[in-house]
Amino acid sequence: MAVSENDGSSFTKVGEILAPHLTQQQFFDLGVNGGLPVDGFMIEADGHGNYAGSSTSADGDYFYDIFTDRNSAAQHQGFAIARVAKADLIDALAVHKAPLFKKYYEPGGGFTEPGLGGSSTLIVTQGTDAIAWPQVIYCAFLHKYLLFYQTNQKMIQVRSSSNLMSWSAPTTLFTSSSASLKTFYPTAVGADSHPDLLGKRFFLYFQQRNATAPLNPNYLRAEITITP
Repeated sequence: MAVSENDGSSFTKVGEILAPHLTQQQFFDLGVNGGLPVDGFMIEADGHGNYAGSSTSADGDYFYDIFTDRNSAAQHQGFAIARVAKADLIDALAVHKAPLFKKYYEPGGGFTEPGLGGSSTLIVTQGTDAIAWPQVIYCAFLHKYLLFYQTNQKMIQVRSSSNLMSWSAPTTLFTSSSASLKTFYPTAVGADSHPDLLGKRFFLYFQQRNATAPLNPNYLRAEITITP
């Protein structure tokens, strides 16, 4: 995590907040192709995962992070969830320290495992698919959270939830038209006055690059309208 105190002109790194249970060395020892991403997206909600809106109260509110995790060599990567109390995050950042997130772990009874290397209970899995780069954003039209992510570097999919924990089956929004094209970094942006809040109509931005020319990506935008 890094923090800016000048409206984004520069950032100061405060430290690592999340790491997978499967260590980097354990992953290398598997001798497989691919990477071990720990990408995530943070959103504010109350203690039950309900949307916090524009609340400025620090009491009882949390910042949740849905991120890519992998607990063992046998388990395919999926999405886990961690959280930190809003007040604790603010206090830590005030002294430029990394806030202490806790991973959700069902056998442990909730948000009990350390964010750095702790075990997690995956809240989204998709068989052997490699899913990564999650973005969570609230949709005021549906009164639900939407989770956007890439699948196998070929598709962009979305799921919905009312509480950040239980997610619907995926809907595919985009599929690469060629085996050589790879798709990354789906990001939904509101089309109205609040870019971080979706309505019936919104924009989906993403990157697409050819495997033969990875340093020359194309940036694409799709306009999406939710239908009943």
